[in-house]
Amino acid sequence: KFDIPYVMYLDYTMALAVKNWSTWAPFKNEQHNWLLCERQAYQRAYHIFAMTNQVKKSLIEDYGIEDTKITVVGSAGNFSEVYRGDKTFGSRQILFNGSDFERKGGDLVLSAFKKVKEQVADVKLVIVGKKINFQLDGVENRGRVKTREEMRELFLKSDLVVAPAYCDPCPGFLLEAMNYGVPCIVSANDGMPEIIENEVNGIVVDRPTSDSLADRIISTLANPQLLTSMSQQARNKVKNMLNWNQIATKIFQVLSTIL
Repeated sequence: KFDIPYVMYLDYTMALAVKNWSTWAPFKNEQHNWLLCERQAYQRAYHIFAMTNQVKKSLIEDYGIEDTKITVVGSAGNFSEVYRGDKTFGSRQILFNGSDFERKGGDLVLSAFKKVKEQVADVKLVIVGKKINFQLDGVENRGRVKTREEMRELFLKSDLVVAPAYCDPCPGFLLEAMNYGVPCIVSANDGMPEIIENEVNGIVVDRPTSDSLADRIISTLANPQLLTSMSQQARNKVKNMLNWNQIATKIFQVLSTIL
């Protein structure tokens, strides 16, 4: 009956999934009915909070939701407090979240890493999230990391996170990396360019190939001043904007105002 007021907090819409990653939109025979029900849920919501401007645009253009009913508040990662310790560089370790290997661009990462390894002999790649059946010199496949402490150590020991995903709405893994001061190299897809500002707190590669990704990894690892600068900017953005306390405050302020 929709008689209880509710709000929604969205990282994506089905309309975006249909356009950008069809695996997430498998209801080929029922897609029209799904979208109708989804539109009704959005229309009857008291207010909608979006993680990215991409989602807000989809709500307006694909579902006819009024601009004034949507507030973009961002997102945060799997941490309760902002990290305030030290971050050093020089390990030549690259970190990749391979939990959804294909969608997150695992093929690009492995292909690019082979090229990087040819020029940077001591470079290492650590893949977390899922065990992958392959063997490649310089690559460590950790699989699922079970504790926050272990993940924290991996971030602090890494010089870069790579995330050339074909589709990734608002990846918390990037936000966790930024919290620990790890610069990220990402594709220009979905919400990632809203998190990463190119050559400010990370690197955004438009339509990455294995060659272009390898080139950016090599040039960034060779520039300690850039790494340090991007690290500090990333930490500042998390401290000032992209943490759960800030997001909760924004949500509270909006609801207090419209109530």
